[in-house]
This record gives sequence, structure tokens and C-alpha cells, in this order.
Amino acid sequence: MNEKNILYVGLGGAGKNVVKMALPDKLNEENLLLINTDKKALKDEKNIPTLLIGEKVLNGQAAGGISFGIKAVDESIYEIISAFQQFEEIIIVCGVAGGTGGAVIHLVKKLLNLNFSIGIFLLYPHDFENERITIAKDLILQAESIQSKLVHFQVLKPSTYADKCKELTPLSNYFDCINKLMIESIINPVFYDEKSPNKKIQRTV
Repeated sequence: MNEKNILYVGLGGAGKNVVKMALPDKLNEENLLLINTDKKALKDEKNIPTLLIGEKVLNGQAAGGISFGIKAVDESIYEIISAFQQFEEIIIVCGVAGGTGGAVIHLVKKLLNLNFSIGIFLLYPHDFENERITIAKDLILQAESIQSKLVHFQVLKPSTYADKCKELTPLSNYFDCINKLMIESIINPVFYDEKSPNKKIQRTV
């Protein structure tokens, strides 16, 4: 599956949860990396490589806001690059409204001159999360502004998959169904061209 030597990165809590759901059937542990500022969240992981970032600025706590996520990326950028260097392509999965995940565009801009091929999956909030949607829209605009042929992104909206999962109960099964459909999109992605967001680029793994 990973002929192109791809690293799948779960950035922040939401990214971690979705990437982990792809194990063990879809991904291999050696091609995974969970990145977070939350030391406790990473400590609970077993057999999956992790990278704690921003330990000096956040003392192992959750970022809590994008500005702190950005500071954590800046503090640990050399460790991040070192973890990425053995891979040809980096797939980053992250929430768009969290502190660590929200720093994804800042991280990607730091990597632009290193010739990584980067795919970004932005996990969009649910329709009822109004405040988070506002943050998400801003982050999507930032993603669209990146001018690089090496960077592509896809927005994964729960509403896209809702009809396929709407009959499921309890609510936890409904959300699990949506997450699993998101995983299928990540494994076999259709990215948006950064210069023409309506133009899609199919990439097969």
C-alpha cells in the first residue's frame, strides 16, 4: 500500500483519533506518527510512534488555541522535520478548530522549501458547531492561499457522509460511521488543486 513511502500524521487530538481508526487494516504502524502538545494524550498510545511538540512553551499541556499550536510548531520544527525526512510524501490529518491541528498551515509553510509532497486533510466541524465553523473557514482560506504544486488539500465535512449514517443509533455509532467513511477518503484521496479549488487531483496509494 505504501509504495511511495508515505507517512500518515495525526496532528492534534482529532487527527489522532481518525488516523488511529485506520489501524490495523488500512495502515501500518511504521508509517504513522501522532503529533501533539498534550503529553498525557501521547503517553496513552501503545506501539504507535509519537512526537511531543512545544514542551517548553506548553509544559506538556493541550494547546487550547491556534496561537499556542503555532508556538509549539516553531519550538519543535527541527524535530518534526527530522521525523519527516525519511518519507517521500506526508499526509497530515487534523481538526481545523483545535490548537495543535489548527497550526497545520503554519507547519506546512515551514516545510515548503524542503520538497516534501504534502496532503492535508482538514476535518471540518459538525453543522451545529458554529464557533468552530468560523475558525474552520479561515483555515481553509489559508490552505487555498498556499502556492505550491507539492501541497494539496481536502476538506472532510461530516455532512458529506451524514446520509449514509443517519439511521444508525446510538449517536456513538453514527459518529463512528462518519469517521470510517472519512478514513476511506484519506486512504484513497481526491485532493483539490491549490490554484483551482474546484479542480480535483486523484492520488492513489
